[in-house]
Amino acid sequence: MAPAEMLMNRKLQTTLPSCSKQKANVKIKQKLKQLKYRQKFYYDRAAKLYPLVRDDVVRINSDENWSKKAIVMQEVAPRSSHTVKTDDGQIFRRNETGVTAAWSNGRAERQEKVAAIRRETYCMYSETKR
Repeated sequence: MAPAEMLMNRKLQTTLPSCSKQKANVKIKQKLKQLKYRQKFYYDRAAKLYPLVRDDVVRINSDENWSKKAIVMQEVAPRSSHTVKTDDGQIFRRNETGVTAAWSNGRAERQEKVAAIRRETYCMYSETKR
Protein backbone atom coordinates (compact mmCIF):
# COMPACT_ATOMS: atom_id res chain seq x y z
CA MET A 1 0.00 0.00 0.00
CA ALA A 2 1.38 3.36 -1.01
CA PRO A 3 1.66 6.20 1.54
CA ALA A 4 -0.85 8.30 -0.42
CA GLU A 5 -3.35 5.43 -0.32
CA MET A 6 -2.89 5.08 3.43
CA LEU A 7 -3.39 8.83 3.87
CA MET A 8 -6.59 8.97 1.81
CA ASN A 9 -7.77 5.50 2.89
CA ARG A 10 -8.68 4.44 -0.66
CA LYS A 11 -7.18 3.02 -3.84
CA LEU A 12 -5.81 5.78 -6.07
CA GLN A 13 -6.05 5.79 -9.86
CA THR A 14 -2.69 5.46 -11.54
CA THR A 15 -1.17 4.51 -14.88
CA LEU A 16 1.59 2.55 -13.15
CA PRO A 17 1.28 -1.23 -13.12
CA SER A 18 0.32 -2.67 -9.74
CA CYS A 19 -1.18 -5.75 -8.12
CA SER A 20 -4.83 -6.18 -8.98
CA LYS A 21 -5.75 -7.44 -5.49
CA GLN A 22 -5.17 -5.13 -2.58
CA LYS A 23 -4.57 -6.60 0.86
CA ALA A 24 -6.81 -5.32 3.58
CA ASN A 25 -4.57 -3.54 6.02
CA VAL A 26 -6.03 -4.69 9.32
CA LYS A 27 -3.45 -2.99 11.52
CA ILE A 28 -4.31 0.48 10.25
CA LYS A 29 -8.05 -0.07 10.76
CA GLN A 30 -7.46 -1.38 14.29
CA LYS A 31 -5.25 1.61 15.11
CA LEU A 32 -7.91 4.05 13.82
CA LYS A 33 -10.55 2.27 15.89
CA GLN A 34 -8.38 2.51 19.01
CA LEU A 35 -7.76 6.22 18.41
CA LYS A 36 -11.49 6.90 18.00
CA TYR A 37 -12.29 4.97 21.15
CA ARG A 38 -9.65 6.85 23.15
CA GLN A 39 -10.96 10.20 21.90
CA LYS A 40 -14.53 9.22 22.83
CA PHE A 41 -13.39 8.05 26.29
CA TYR A 42 -11.70 11.35 27.14
CA TYR A 43 -14.57 13.43 25.72
CA ASP A 44 -17.21 11.49 27.69
CA ARG A 45 -15.17 11.71 30.87
CA ALA A 46 -15.20 15.51 30.78
CA ALA A 47 -18.76 15.97 29.46
CA LYS A 48 -21.10 17.66 31.91
CA LEU A 49 -24.80 16.87 32.18
CA TYR A 50 -27.32 19.63 32.84
CA PRO A 51 -28.86 19.68 36.33
CA LEU A 52 -32.50 18.60 36.51
CA VAL A 53 -34.97 20.25 38.88
CA ARG A 54 -38.50 19.38 39.98
CA ASP A 55 -41.21 19.54 37.26
CA ASP A 56 -38.71 19.39 34.39
CA VAL A 57 -40.01 17.53 31.35
CA VAL A 58 -37.59 14.74 30.47
CA ARG A 59 -37.24 11.64 28.31
CA ILE A 60 -36.27 8.37 29.96
CA ASN A 61 -34.26 5.58 28.38
CA SER A 62 -36.21 2.34 28.00
CA ASP A 63 -35.24 -0.48 25.64
CA GLU A 64 -32.53 1.50 23.82
CA ASN A 65 -34.76 4.45 22.85
CA TRP A 66 -35.73 7.75 24.46
CA SER A 67 -39.44 7.66 23.65
CA LYS A 68 -41.05 7.78 27.13
CA LYS A 69 -41.89 11.27 28.32
CA ALA A 70 -41.76 11.92 32.07
CA ILE A 71 -41.69 14.67 34.68
CA VAL A 72 -39.05 14.91 37.41
CA MET A 73 -40.67 14.48 40.83
CA GLN A 74 -37.62 14.71 43.09
CA GLU A 75 -33.89 14.32 43.24
CA VAL A 76 -33.08 11.15 45.21
CA ALA A 77 -29.30 11.44 45.35
CA PRO A 78 -27.45 14.70 44.63
CA ARG A 79 -26.78 15.01 40.89
CA SER A 80 -27.03 11.29 40.25
CA SER A 81 -30.53 9.84 40.68
CA HIS A 82 -34.05 11.17 40.10
CA THR A 83 -37.60 9.93 40.64
CA VAL A 84 -39.67 10.53 37.51
CA LYS A 85 -43.36 10.03 36.69
CA THR A 86 -44.45 9.08 33.16
CA ASP A 87 -47.64 10.22 31.42
CA ASP A 88 -49.36 6.90 32.18
CA GLY A 89 -48.70 7.29 35.94
CA GLN A 90 -45.75 4.93 36.36
CA ILE A 91 -43.01 6.08 38.73
CA PHE A 92 -39.38 5.23 37.98
CA ARG A 93 -36.06 5.93 39.63
CA ARG A 94 -33.44 6.71 37.02
CA ASN A 95 -29.75 7.55 37.10
CA GLU A 96 -28.75 10.83 35.41
CA THR A 97 -27.46 8.86 32.41
CA GLY A 98 -30.93 7.33 31.92
CA VAL A 99 -32.70 10.70 31.85
CA THR A 100 -32.32 13.48 29.31
CA ALA A 101 -34.02 16.87 29.16
CA ALA A 102 -36.81 17.29 26.62
CA TRP A 103 -35.66 20.56 25.06
CA SER A 104 -38.79 21.06 22.99
CA ASN A 105 -40.96 21.87 26.03
CA GLY A 106 -40.23 24.98 28.06
CA ARG A 107 -36.65 25.56 27.01
CA ALA A 108 -36.58 29.20 28.13
CA GLU A 109 -38.02 28.38 31.56
CA ARG A 110 -35.54 25.55 31.98
CA GLN A 111 -32.60 27.81 31.12
CA GLU A 112 -33.82 30.29 33.74
CA LYS A 113 -34.01 27.50 36.36
CA VAL A 114 -30.52 26.30 35.51
CA ALA A 115 -29.15 29.86 35.71
CA ALA A 116 -30.79 30.32 39.14
CA ILE A 117 -29.30 27.05 40.41
CA ARG A 118 -25.86 28.05 39.16
CA ARG A 119 -26.13 31.44 40.89
CA GLU A 120 -27.15 29.76 44.17
CA THR A 121 -24.31 27.26 43.89
CA TYR A 122 -21.82 30.04 43.12
CA CYS A 123 -23.03 32.10 46.10
CA MET A 124 -22.82 29.09 48.44
CA TYR A 125 -19.33 28.30 47.19
CA SER A 126 -18.09 31.88 47.55
CA GLU A 127 -19.46 32.11 51.12
CA THR A 128 -17.70 28.92 52.23
CA LYS A 129 -14.47 30.04 50.58
CA ARG A 130 -14.15 33.14 52.80
